[in-house]
Amino acid sequence: MQALLVLSKVPDRQQWIGFRLRGTANRHTVSRWANRTSRSSSLPVIALCILIGFTGCSRKSEPCRTAIRSQERSPNGQLKAVVYLRKCSDEVLFTTNVSILPIDQSVPDDTGNTVVCPDALAVRVRWQSNNQLTVLSFSDLSNATKQKRVGNVSIDYPAVTNPDLFPAPNEESNATPTP
Repeated sequence: MQALLVLSKVPDRQQWIGFRLRGTANRHTVSRWANRTSRSSSLPVIALCILIGFTGCSRKSEPCRTAIRSQERSPNGQLKAVVYLRKCSDEVLFTTNVSILPIDQSVPDDTGNTVVCPDALAVRVRWQSNNQLTVLSFSDLSNATKQKRVGNVSIDYPAVTNPDLFPAPNEESNATPTP
């Protein structure tokens, strides 16, 4: 029977204390056992990590949700401009999108091909002609991704500052009624 001597230093006394581990193992036996154990136990762990990685990557992503706000047909009826909100599972905020599409095509599960605003904004579209679309908004569209042309359609973005669209409240309605 062999014993393994382990030495330990006690920090406050600055001396070595030794004790013996009894058993049949020696330093060669311990190192062979440790090498075999680490290889055999790491293989299932590696396989499990790879399996979890593949299942996480192969999971189908959840489709984005789309809510159509408005749509306008072009004067010739061949195209439509669609204003819609879009929210994907990995995004926090809604985005406001405008797409010009053929009249028979539904809204794709993608961002707009004309305008993409990084927030839910009030946006309107108006066809001026078959080849001219106007995008209107009281909100600031400076942070939006805007296209000047989609296919053969030109798009303009005039600043909406018409005070007549928001009339002041009638002063007579604010007055107290007289008996």
